[in-house]
Amino acid sequence: MKITIIGTGNVGSALQKGLVRAGHEVRGSGKGKSKEDAAWADLVILAVPFGAIQDVAIDMGNAV
Repeated sequence: MKITIIGTGNVGSALQKGLVRAGHEVRGSGKGKSKEDAAWADLVILAVPFGAIQDVAIDMGNAV
């Protein structure tokens, strides 16, 4: 499965490592690149602080 994790902090990094070990194709995405990565993925995981969710949603637009 192709998975994008929006958020490259501690939680996002830990999720990425575990999902890669499980055999998934994973991209970690930070600011400014989330729209392209979200469009690529079968599954998008938000690993950002609650206060950043609106900014991430605006950045992703209608990619998902």
